[in-house]
Order: sequence, then C-alpha cells, then structure tokens
Amino acid sequence: AVGPRAEISIPPGAQIIELPQCTILPGFINTHVHYSHSKFNRRTWAQGGVTTVREVGARVNETDVFVKRDQLNAVPEYARALTAGPIVTVPRGYPAGRFPPLTVTSPEDARQEIDRLIDEGADVIKIAMESGAGPILSSETATAIVDTAHARGIPVTVHVTRLRDLIKALDAGVDNLAHMIREPAPDAVIQRMVEAGVTWVPTLEPFEGSNSGNLRRFIDAGGVVAMGNDSGLLVGIVVGMPMPEIEYMQAAGMTPLEIIVASTRNAAYVCDRLSTLGTLEVGKYADVLVVEGDPLQDLQVLKNVRLVVHSGVIIRQED
Repeated sequence: AVGPRAEISIPPGAQIIELPQCTILPGFINTHVHYSHSKFNRRTWAQGGVTTVREVGARVNETDVFVKRDQLNAVPEYARALTAGPIVTVPRGYPAGRFPPLTVTSPEDARQEIDRLIDEGADVIKIAMESGAGPILSSETATAIVDTAHARGIPVTVHVTRLRDLIKALDAGVDNLAHMIREPAPDAVIQRMVEAGVTWVPTLEPFEGSNSGNLRRFIDAGGVVAMGNDSGLLVGIVVGMPMPEIEYMQAAGMTPLEIIVASTRNAAYVCDRLSTLGTLEVGKYADVLVVEGDPLQDLQVLKNVRLVVHSGVIIRQED
C-alpha cells in the first residue's frame, strides 16, 4: 500500500521505519547500460537506488548472458536487469572492432537471428545504424528485424547519432532511440517521432552534454524521454546513481520533476515494464528509494540515500 498515513491500515506487528524530512521515490531505472552480468556493477547500481537496468549490448561471444541475467535477478541485492544480448548490425558495421556484435547479411538471415535471440530470452532487440563508421543495415533488413521483434512482442532500440540514420530508423519502425544525434532535428522529424510514439534515451554523459539542443524541443512536442547513461562499458561513466547524466539533463532544460519521471515512470515505459515498475502503486514491485531532502528543489539530494528497497527487501538502510 502507499498513501497518507491516515488512509493506510498498518498491519499489527509491522516494522515501522520513520524517515522525517525525506522523499520517497520509485527505484530508479537506467535504460542504457552494459556489463550487467557484473556482480559489482549490479550491486553498485542497486546501492545507489537504481534498482533496474536495461542492458543494450553484450559481446556476441558472451553466450550465457540470459542465464546470468536470471541468476542475478534472483538476488535482491543486485539491480534487476533486462537484456538485449548482442547489438545487431552488418559485417564491418558499427561497433565492429570495438565491441563484437551479431552480424546479419539479409532480411531472412535477420529474421532467423532475431527469432533465435528472442527464443534465448532477449527482453529487447538492439540494432546499430551508424553510417559514419562503416556499412549499415539496409532498409529492408532493418524493417525485417523490427517486424520480427514486434511479432513476438519485443521492442527495438537503435544506436543512432546522425539525422539521416535516425530517419532510416523511423522508416523501419523502431521504438526507441539511443544517444543524441549530432545535428538539429527538423520540427517535422520531431513531430513524426512523437506521433509514432518513438522514445528517446539521450545518454548525454558520454558526450559531456553536447548536441542536447533537441531534447527540450522533443519534450515540448510531447515526446517521452527516459534516463540512461551508457554505464558499465565506457571508462569514467558513473555506475550507480547517474548524477552526471541527471545534471546534463537539467542543463539541457529538463526540470527536476521531468528528470525524475524520465528515470522512473518513463524508463519503465521504455523497458515495456510499466505494469510492474516505475511508480509506487499497489500491485507493482516494491522498489523504493528514500533520500533525505526534496529532489524537486535540489536534485543533488539523490545522493543522500537513506533507504533502498528492492523487490520488497531492504538492501540499504542508513541511520
């Protein structure tokens, strides 16, 4: 249950934890991470109040990522993870040479590989469309990937940083954009994204907040933004409560409330888990973050963690 004390019946013998001058929040959700199979990363996220993460790219040779996901998900002390498996691209396409991807050579090959990933347990499919770094998926192959995933009820997110590739991704029917594009997005493109229900995870931290001018315009047009900072892979990117990402989002014109919603409700929506995560409601998982102070007045109080509850289990409690 959740609500004012006068409206809630507290069962006899219940443990009561008094936390005055604190704010109760849903557990935060980071929708763009890597290396979620790391126990250290999972514990660090959870201890910081990030109770769920979405892994959007494992190495193609990591064949047991879904098994590890399920094993760690069974332990409340570790952040819950959703997993895409490897990034799907074409031979010599991004991120070849940096992060071994899964390559496909035709629409039919793509359909078979996407079905296989989903059979193995993928929660989301991640594709790459980065024309500045080699060949990219053809329109036909990208559409085949999206159609195959959607037929199985699985969303598709796309790595994209250029306007021309963003438009190709929209043509293919993707659900979510990862990263901020380098050019200003025309109003017509932003409106198309909003009308199609395409969401955006800008990952501003790895780019030190650059190219964030599209973010406020997208939100003002009615677009849904979720928090993600690309942690777990890149050196120096924060694992835990992603305060640099939150600060860059605020510098880009997002209000504290918009950032909190992007890190909770919107993030759950992007993860296709809004029925169980993202808000404090009866029937959802008991993922709770309590911080000292009011983050609507100062987002820095998100670092003042007093209590973290994950799946109904207290995993951090500060006096």
